[in-house]
Amino acid sequence: MTRRDRTGTMPPIPVPISGPHTAAPSPVLPPPDGQGPGAEEKVWLRLPLMVVAVGVAAAILLTAIVQTTLLTDARDRHHITVHTAVTDLLNRIAAADAAADAAAALLVGGADGSTLPRFAGTLLERHPHLGAFAWRLADGSTGVLPERQGPLPDLRAGDGVRLSGDTLVFERTVPADGGPASVAALVTARELSDHPLPGSLAFRATLLAPGTVAPPAGPNSLMLELPDQGWILRLEAPPVPPVSPAIPLATLCFALAVTVALAAYAQMVQRRSRAHARMSATLRRANLELEARIQERDRVSAILTESERKYRDLYQNALEGIFITSLEGRFLSVNPAMVRMLGYGSETELLVGLLDIGSQLYVDPARRGEMLRQMREKGTVQDFEAEMRRRDGSTVWLSLTARALRNSAGQITSFQGSCEDVTERRRAVEIMRVAMQQSEMANRAKGEFLANMSHELRTPLNAIIGFSEIIAAQSLGPIGNPAYAEYASDIHDSGRVLLDVINEILDLSAIETGRRELKERTVDIGRVVRGSLRLIRERALQGGVTLETALDETLPLVRADETALKQILSNLLSNAVKFTPPGGRITAGARETEDGRMLLTVRDTGIGMRPEDLAHAMEPFRQVEKPLTRHAGGAGLGLPLVKALVDLHGGSFELESTPDAGTLASVWLPADRVRRDTPPEASRTGGGKAGTATVCAARFPF
Repeated sequence: MTRRDRTGTMPPIPVPISGPHTAAPSPVLPPPDGQGPGAEEKVWLRLPLMVVAVGVAAAILLTAIVQTTLLTDARDRHHITVHTAVTDLLNRIAAADAAADAAAALLVGGADGSTLPRFAGTLLERHPHLGAFAWRLADGSTGVLPERQGPLPDLRAGDGVRLSGDTLVFERTVPADGGPASVAALVTARELSDHPLPGSLAFRATLLAPGTVAPPAGPNSLMLELPDQGWILRLEAPPVPPVSPAIPLATLCFALAVTVALAAYAQMVQRRSRAHARMSATLRRANLELEARIQERDRVSAILTESERKYRDLYQNALEGIFITSLEGRFLSVNPAMVRMLGYGSETELLVGLLDIGSQLYVDPARRGEMLRQMREKGTVQDFEAEMRRRDGSTVWLSLTARALRNSAGQITSFQGSCEDVTERRRAVEIMRVAMQQSEMANRAKGEFLANMSHELRTPLNAIIGFSEIIAAQSLGPIGNPAYAEYASDIHDSGRVLLDVINEILDLSAIETGRRELKERTVDIGRVVRGSLRLIRERALQGGVTLETALDETLPLVRADETALKQILSNLLSNAVKFTPPGGRITAGARETEDGRMLLTVRDTGIGMRPEDLAHAMEPFRQVEKPLTRHAGGAGLGLPLVKALVDLHGGSFELESTPDAGTLASVWLPADRVRRDTPPEASRTGGGKAGTATVCAARFPF
C-alpha cells in the first residue's frame, strides 16, 4: 500500500540539492594587492569628506556675514525711525503748548462757556494731532471737546505740564470774576506715538519736574526738555526689532546643498575612475560562476531523472488506483491498479473505451454530479463511495479521494485522486444490516410471543389462585386432613409468585413493543411513597427490617402515571427487603433538586453489589450470583422494568452499590413534570417529618 497525503494523491518526492554530490562553490578572485574592499571605501570617501568640510566652513562664514549685515541694517533703520518720531513728537508738544497759550489769551479776553466750544473746535481742526481740549470756568462749569468715554483729568487751576494717566496735560489758569478759570490742551499716549512712518513706535512717557535729577538715559530712552517750562519728558522707545532668521537659514541651507552636490559629484567622478578596473574582475568571476551553475544543473537533472523513475515505480506498482480526469469527464492518466479494478487490459484500452465517465462508468450518474459539486465547493473529496460499472458489465464499489488541480489563475483544470475497492466491506456492512433487522424482528416476535403467552397463562392461573385460596381457607367446610389445607396454601403462594412474574413479563413486553401508554395525572409523591411502604410492610416485619421515610417538608405535585410510579417504588422496595438481612434499614425518600427535577430514592443496608455487577442487574432475566440472591429467588425482571418505566417518563435511573454496605437506587423525573403552580400542603407528606417503621406494627407511621 502506498503512502497518501490527505487528498489521496502521491506526495512529491523530495529532491536533494545538497549533500556529498553538491558542486563546490564558485571561486572568487582576490582583489589586487593593497586594494581590498576596506581600502577602496577609504579612498572613495576621502575626497568627498574634504569637500564637505570646506563647504560647511564656507557656509557658516557666509551665514555669519549675512547675519551681521542684516543686524546693522535693522539698527540703522530703527535709529532713523526713532529720530523721525521724536522730531514729530516735539512739534506736537510745541503745538499743544501754543494751543494752551491761545486758549488762555481767549479767557483773558472774556470768553465764556459758549465761546470756548467754537474756539476748541476750530483749534482741533487746525491741529488734528491734539487729543482733546478741556476747560473749567470760574462759575464751576466744565467741558471737553470732543467728548471722552473715560474720566476728565483734574484741572488744578495752575500753569504747567503734567502727566495724568496716559495723557499729557498743558494747563493755563487766568484770573476771572468769581475765581480762576483754567483751560488745558490734552495729548494722549496714542497721539504721542502716532506718526505716519511705517512700523510705528510706542513710547513710554515719564514727566520729570524742574530740578529733578534725571536718571541716565539708556540705549532706548530719550530726555526731552519741554519748552519754557523746565520740565523734562523721558521717553523710552522699544528695542531694535530682531532680525528674521529666515534669510540666514536659507543662506546656510543653500550653501550646504551646494556642498552636498559637489561632494556627490566628486564621489561619482572618483568611482567612475575605478569602474573599469573592477569590471574585468567581475566578468571573470561571472564566467567561473556560470560554469559552476552549468555543472550544478547537470547534477540536479540527473537527480530529478532518478526521482522521476522512483515516482513512476511507485505509480505503476501502487495497490490503489491513481487517476487524473478532465473537467469533461475523460480519463487523462490511470495506473495499472485502476485498470485492473475496472476490468480493462491496458491503460490505452481504458482511455479509449471510456469517453464519458458520468454515463459509462457510474451506475448512478447523479453520484458523478454530486462529486463534482463537492469538488467545486471544497476543492477536495474524501472517502466518496460510488458504484462503478466494469468492462464486463459487473459492478464494483470504489471509495474515491481526490483534489482539484488549478492553473496559475486559480481555475480548475483537472482532478487528481486515488480509489480503493470497498466492495467486500460494503457487502459485510449490508450483511450486518440485514442481520440487525432480523434480530430486531426476532426480538419483536419474542416480545409479542411473551405478551400473548402471558395473557394465556394468567386466565388459568387466576383460577388456580382463587380455588387454592378457598380450599386453604376451608370456606366450603372443614377438610378432614389438615395437610391438604397447608398444600392449598403453598399452591396459592406459588400461584401469586408466578402471577407476579407473568405480570412483569407482560409489562416489560408491552413497553418494548410500544403498546404501553402512560395515563398521566397530577400525583402527590408523598402519598405514593407512603402507599408503597404500606404494601411491603408485612414482608418487612417478617424479615426484621426497619422502614423509614425521608421526605421534604413540602413536595410539589408531579405529572406522571401514578400506577407506574407505584410499580417503580414497589419493585425497588421489594428488592431492598428481599436483599436486606434482619436488623437492616430501608429508607424511601423524595425531594426536589436544585435544577427543578424530582428525585426518588430507595436506600438499603443490604448485601450490595460490586460495580461490575450493576450492568448485569439491569438486564432482563439476569441475577447477581450470591447465596442470598439464590435464597430470595425472583425472575430478574424488577430492575429492567423499573428502568423501562422511568424511560417512559423521560427520566433517568441509577444504581450505586457497595458490597456488604448497601445499595442506593435513584429515580429522576424531568423538571417539566414538576407542578409548581399548586404546591401540596404539608399534611400530604405526613407533617413534613420523616417516619420510621420497625418490626413493631404499633410504631409504623404510615
